[in-house]
Amino acid sequence: NRRGFSTFVNCKKCGLVYVSPQPALEEFDKFYADMYPDNSEESVASRSLGYTERHLKSLLMRRKPKGGKLLEVGCGYGNFLKQIESLPWDITALEISETAMNHAKSQVPRATFQRTVVEKAVIEEHSQDCIVMVAVLEHVKDPRAAIRRLTSWLKPGGLLILHVPYVAAFIRLKRWLPKVARGAAVG
Repeated sequence: NRRGFSTFVNCKKCGLVYVSPQPALEEFDKFYADMYPDNSEESVASRSLGYTERHLKSLLMRRKPKGGKLLEVGCGYGNFLKQIESLPWDITALEISETAMNHAKSQVPRATFQRTVVEKAVIEEHSQDCIVMVAVLEHVKDPRAAIRRLTSWLKPGGLLILHVPYVAAFIRLKRWLPKVARGAAVG
């Protein structure tokens, strides 16, 4: 396909499904340039999960109504940040794509941004009340190390929200329709 990924791999240790081969950290800029091509309304809307963002906002309001310090890892165009902008959170966001991060900054200017990946981020230990990571874990080289890193940034009693795509149906589809799963046109 256009990003050079050809296979889904299921980790035998933890069960996480991820694309393989994964880009090296130094190749992430090129990979995410394709994922976030521009700041057009169409591109931004295509990266929004809609229901998920609203559900996460509702979860935050129930679990942490007083707010605090929130870190979003992989904020993309800032669609989730925009959802929680009116809540009492001191927001920091990590994003590797310069295009996506610049759009997020324009949407939520009060947030602090780092253009980096979780493996290289500079976050003070035990400083966050909540960390949100939506559709990112399947992109990191070492998910266990990433989760250890995230939990080291949480304050005692902090909330870690991880969301990964449900890919089981796609994997079944790949078995049934191998040409479709490899990017062949249907029609």
